[in-house]
Amino acid sequence: MAASYDTTITLDGPKNTRVRFEGVLTSADIPPFTIIAQPSTLSDLGPFAGVKAKALRLDKIDYAIEDLLTITLFWDATVPVRICDLAGRGVIDNTKFFDWNNTQAAGWTGNITASSTGGAAGSALSFMINLAMTKQ
Repeated sequence: MAASYDTTITLDGPKNTRVRFEGVLTSADIPPFTIIAQPSTLSDLGPFAGVKAKALRLDKIDYAIEDLLTITLFWDATVPVRICDLAGRGVIDNTKFFDWNNTQAAGWTGNITASSTGGAAGSALSFMINLAMTKQ
């Protein structure tokens, strides 16, 4: 078993959504640019039936990542745009200081993807990331 991971939508409201991305890497990293949040698969936006979100704004990230492992989040585009690197344990709360909006770079899809570094043969490294987002 190289990498075992799962994405769970824990909240899918008319405006807000939450996603948990967790797993264990036993001999390899997560495949590059694995989709973890996809606005097109979420429920309709607000009171508008049939209107899907095109992007997500990151409001808060709670994470617990085992030492030696780093998870990098990206905005999906022709050339993925790095959002941040996550390592260790922590909380990034963007609600009070700035908006973390999709950059809408060339070829953007609205998706949030992840890649990892540090998964090596003979190791068993676990991670858990909770993303709180606003549909846009």
